Amino acid sequence: MTEAVWDNPLTGPIPGEVNLSRAPLELVVAQVRFPLIASIGNADFIGPFQEAIRSQYPVLRAEETREFAFAQSQLLPSKETTLWRFHDVADFWRVTLAPTFLALETRKYSDRSDFISRFHFLSSAVAAHFSPTVRDRLGIRYLDRIVSPELEDLPLLVRTEVLGVLGTQFGFSAHHAVSDSVFNLPMENGRLRSRWGTLPQGVTIDPASILPVEHASWILDIDAFIPEQGQFEPESLRRDLLALAERSYAFFRWAISPDFLSRFGG
Repeated sequence: MTEAVWDNPLTGPIPGEVNLSRAPLELVVAQVRFPLIASIGNADFIGPFQEAIRSQYPVLRAEETREFAFAQSQLLPSKETTLWRFHDVADFWRVTLAPTFLALETRKYSDRSDFISRFHFLSSAVAAHFSPTVRDRLGIRYLDRIVSPELEDLPLLVRTEVLGVLGTQFGFSAHHAVSDSVFNLPMENGRLRSRWGTLPQGVTIDPASILPVEHASWILDIDAFIPEQGQFEPESLRRDLLALAERSYAFFRWAISPDFLSRFGG
């Protein structure tokens, strides 16, 4: 397939997945948000859900969190919220169930089909035990990071448009240079947010997801989502999440060069 096909990754065909044996993929996370279900925060109600997923995610930890809000120039604490954190024995796959969302994350991603199947399994368990009827937001996010020695060859690994100022004669002097864009997707008011750029040692632009590292790095952060309210129905969630994942991959393939695939084991 010629490079011209990738000129518009937001509407063009979806490329076939290329398995990378040394993929610089650091994190994949999917989340569906829904209106408050208070019983999810109650330990008396979480048992049946735990049993439904325990064969795959046998470890459960409860985490108490507290959110804060501003009102009339005052910081107002909200009620404490319990997050239920499940993970497998190796801690490669993590599930978070909260009164307003379900999330699945991994740093051991294999392929799109496996990830979507796991999320469908979890959303089906939520539907069976808590019966949400509305979803507020659905999204999937991919985070890649390139470090040395590949970092020195970045101009060979990504498109000129993605390099931006890093592709200039003084690009090597950039201490911190990050691009942030949000695009419309041609599907149910979908959006795709992309951030890419170089980060210095010990710096992050998102402490919750992008861990700071002890050396300079280049990140490609792709977050595809549907912010509109819809029906919480597991099969509908599966289809929409798959479409978002495919569009994210099309954008990834647009952003990189063929050398990227070969360099990382494609």
